[in-house]
Amino acid sequence: MPSKEAREKNLAYQTEQRRYNFIRIWQKRYAHMVARHEGRSTNSSGAAGQGICSKDEFFVWCKQIDNLDAFVGIYYDWFNADFPLHLAPSIDRIDPSKGYTCDNLQWLSFEENCRKNNINPIDHSQGGW
Repeated sequence: MPSKEAREKNLAYQTEQRRYNFIRIWQKRYAHMVARHEGRSTNSSGAAGQGICSKDEFFVWCKQIDNLDAFVGIYYDWFNADFPLHLAPSIDRIDPSKGYTCDNLQWLSFEENCRKNNINPIDHSQGGW
């Protein structure tokens, strides 16, 4: 069993690794989008072959003030809670019948995204989950 000092050092290292800068997080989220679009994801999101924005388009979208503001709010909730998975920033397709195009994306927490997709998989326009 590792010593208390080793456990604390490991925890500090893991925490530091999660403190990505925004660009690294966006790169990872884009890679996840591509995997779903290409049908390589373990989750069946229904996004395979439905269209995807380019990486450059995605980064421009991320930097638009409304999208950046939403991302920063979710990021700091995640950060202040010490990075639990359920609060991690997640890309959501507003209309799941469409692909990962910039006009069909929004930032949600991972928990909100899961809840949205599990409660009403057909019509998300109701708003109140």
